[in-house]
Amino acid sequence: MGGERKEIERDIKNKEKQIKALKRAGESYIKVEAEIAELSPEAEALTERIAEEEKRIARHAELDAELKVCKKIIKEIKEKKEMLVDKARRKIDEAEAKKLILARWELTLYATVEEYLAQYSRALRASLENLWEKYHQPLHSILKERDAASEELAGYLKELGYE
Repeated sequence: MGGERKEIERDIKNKEKQIKALKRAGESYIKVEAEIAELSPEAEALTERIAEEEKRIARHAELDAELKVCKKIIKEIKEKKEMLVDKARRKIDEAEAKKLILARWELTLYATVEEYLAQYSRALRASLENLWEKYHQPLHSILKERDAASEELAGYLKELGYE
């Protein structure tokens, strides 16, 4: 873009020199002015695009600098964490370490078992709901429906002369 803009600006300068020469010679320079008028908007558009791209590049550079600062902070935090862990390790004796490890393991185990129980509970509930959907109708209502259908069938058979 920058190269295109420079080329257009060079063409405009050459055409302006050409106009001066044509004025001195007393010849018509309207055609050359029209060419300059065509090139000027292109140069302005390229200048605007370049300015926009420069803003984007500046924003990218700011973000890049911010990223570097953040990485530095993260590194410092990690180093500080390691230092604090080392200090804590030196303060804790073996018996207390065993106690802490067992307590943490117990919490992990408890959470795992709770998750399994919740999972199986959901599966059991789904199975019970499925059975309820299948078999929620009581036997006496099924027998009533059967007797009504039987009577209706007997009525049809009588009408047809089978009984």
